[in-house]
Amino acid sequence: MSEQDQGQQPELKAVKDGVKGSELALVMRLRDLYEHSGYNGLSELASAVDLSSSQVSRLLSGDRRPPRTFFDVFFAALKEKNGRGISEEMQTDTLRLYYNCIRDTRPYEYKAFELEQQTRAVQKELASAERLVTQIRSELVEVRAERDSVLQKFRALEQAASADQSVKSEALDRLQSERAQYERSRIQLTEEISELTDELRQAEAERDDAVRRCEDLQEKLKTAKNEAYAAAQDEAQRQHAAELDREREKSRSLESQLKALQQKMESVLAARQRLGIDEEAPSENINQNASRKSHPRWFSRNTKTGVLPVDGPVTKKYKEMIRSDLHPGIDFSVPTGTPVKAIQAGRVVQAGWNGRYGYQVTLHHYDDTFSCYAHLSAISVKQGNPVMMGQKIGSSGATGNTETPHLHFEVRTTAAAGDDIDPVAYLATLGVSVMGSTAADAVATPTTTPQAAVPQPTEFLVSAEIRRLRSHQESERAHAVTELQTLANELPHSIPNIIEALCSYIRRPSSEYGSEKRPPSVLKALGAVLVMPRPRDAPLILKKADLSGLSIKGVDLSKSQLQEADLRKTKLESVNLADAELDGADLRGADLSQATGITRETIRKTRIDETTVFASSIPQEDIPEPQSQPSRERKKKGKPDRPRGPWDIKETTSPEIGRVDLGGLLVPGVDGMELRVEVAGDAIVAATVVLRDSAIQLQAFAAPKREGIWDEVREELASKITQQGGVIDEVEGPLGWELRAQVPVQLPDGTGGFQVVRFVGVDGPRWFLRGLISGQGAVQPQAAGLLEQIFRDTVVVRGEGPMAPWDPIALQLPNDAQMVPEAVRQEEQAASPRESA
Repeated sequence: MSEQDQGQQPELKAVKDGVKGSELALVMRLRDLYEHSGYNGLSELASAVDLSSSQVSRLLSGDRRPPRTFFDVFFAALKEKNGRGISEEMQTDTLRLYYNCIRDTRPYEYKAFELEQQTRAVQKELASAERLVTQIRSELVEVRAERDSVLQKFRALEQAASADQSVKSEALDRLQSERAQYERSRIQLTEEISELTDELRQAEAERDDAVRRCEDLQEKLKTAKNEAYAAAQDEAQRQHAAELDREREKSRSLESQLKALQQKMESVLAARQRLGIDEEAPSENINQNASRKSHPRWFSRNTKTGVLPVDGPVTKKYKEMIRSDLHPGIDFSVPTGTPVKAIQAGRVVQAGWNGRYGYQVTLHHYDDTFSCYAHLSAISVKQGNPVMMGQKIGSSGATGNTETPHLHFEVRTTAAAGDDIDPVAYLATLGVSVMGSTAADAVATPTTTPQAAVPQPTEFLVSAEIRRLRSHQESERAHAVTELQTLANELPHSIPNIIEALCSYIRRPSSEYGSEKRPPSVLKALGAVLVMPRPRDAPLILKKADLSGLSIKGVDLSKSQLQEADLRKTKLESVNLADAELDGADLRGADLSQATGITRETIRKTRIDETTVFASSIPQEDIPEPQSQPSRERKKKGKPDRPRGPWDIKETTSPEIGRVDLGGLLVPGVDGMELRVEVAGDAIVAATVVLRDSAIQLQAFAAPKREGIWDEVREELASKITQQGGVIDEVEGPLGWELRAQVPVQLPDGTGGFQVVRFVGVDGPRWFLRGLISGQGAVQPQAAGLLEQIFRDTVVVRGEGPMAPWDPIALQLPNDAQMVPEAVRQEEQAASPRESA
């Protein structure tokens, strides 16, 4: 050792001036490791690394760069000192600082170091992959064992099902016998009711006649009192009084007979109710005896068993024509925040967001009806909760596809949309009147006359037969069609509801009933619909209906909706098709020689061939060349490929890099952009990226697993904008098929104008992403380029949970986000069209 080492221990020098960059980082790392190593001085450390104290001092002050071998000795000395040393990551990081210093002078050594680190990383990943393979093999063994167990149970169930065949055969025999007895009883009671009704009407006429004669005699009696001679007056009084007593006695006798007839009719109706409800005929499906429900009992108008959902006037009535649709319920005009009450006791079957209905609550009542409350701003109940009559279930609002706050109220026979009945008539059966609805005037006020005690038919009988149309038995469905024809004659006000239900039944594909051919009951329903009287402004809705191979004669189908209907080899004789919507209808082989109202424009939207026959009044040059598909269909595309995005979360490795995390969407971030979110109630429904004078609104929705919804969304958007007076052009753009629209808006000076927007969309795995481009990006391709790239680079996070098609994918706000002021959001909404996607 040198004299300096043998004498006083040298102190740690300061870092040498001029040391910077990678050299400085390496020196600071070595000094830090030394200070935390536990060595009491440079001499002790120098002894451990087999160097002199002065050499160690120069290395730690940057006066000299340590050789590569120094680090191995230094790391071993640290481990020997404290028993732990430093972590492998710290050693690697320290060596990286060293190699950064020699990167330019000795590049091969630096590259060898990098390859060594990559090799270690690959080895770690390989070890992890081997552990994963072992785990998967273990799980595969468990799954195979579970599969074998399930197969054993399945074979046991097959044996049990075979044993039940004899029991099923006996039950079917009993079913036929009971059904025949039920039919005989029903016919007998119907005849008795008809006879009693005639007797009742005759007795009422006799009673009215007796009352009139009694009133005449009273008038004569008054005249007699005024006669001049007292004796003659007294005699006349006695005679008229005697005759009046006789007539009064006869009137009392007739009234007694009338009451007796009424009581007898009530007992017959009660027996019919018991036969139709408490003793209904067994279902033909032995394994589903409860699938067919009987007619609901009639409710007396004098008993109040319900309440109004809100106190407010009705602004839209049931089945009122709105654009091209019939309103399925009634709308109460009430401000946002008005408490919404359950009309009667029941259980919550749906509470949450429901597309264009906004926030909605659906209740299942104990009379097997469903009430729906839509466009709510807040919900106070959860699915599965029981509720009492009059209990608050939420607050009114303007969520979903609406512009003004109100409560949309429906009554249905099932929880599904489309099975609606008249809510005013239903509330009347609960003893509740509806303000502002003329339909309620006849049923809102209870009466105490004897006739009011007789139960009256309501919409429930129609609804019960409509439910039977969903039976799996063809005989049940055919019987339901017959009963609906009868009810249409007895209840003319129910004809629109019956026509709508039968059209819905006709539109259903045969595969829903396990048949490849069209069931006879569908033809029976079609014949009934075609002859039923209906208002001129109520078209038949037969979209995609199978009408092939039929002969239809003398029917008015004007304004009917026959889009994509199958009319192959159908003969239309004296049929009016004026203004009928035939987009996509298949007319191959159809005989239209005697049909009227067909135009050249109509024909171009259909599918024809050489065998299609048109009327001689249509010039041959107006008939287009036969085509396999209508022009509208040819424009549709299937699921688009996404070679350049948008992306699913599973298709990216680091989706959070360079993107803003909004939960269901990861939106790319670019310089100068402003990201806004749009809120409906408590939910975030859309994100808008604003770049200077352009913007793109992004919305993600759930979609079916096997097919996309962009084609359907384009059709719906085009229809709505056209109805608003806008102009639509469907083109193939940089992002695939899109809509370029001129949407009517109100300008700041109060005058009307048009705003140009672009609707773009892409279908992904079980999701759909829609974009709305506005501003300069909608008219200038140069301004749209960056917005289109943002749309392509967006990542959708649908999640693995079950979601209904069209349900919005939930978004959430980042912690560091700044909300757009409410006034700005409302101004943007006013400038964009209202639509449901």
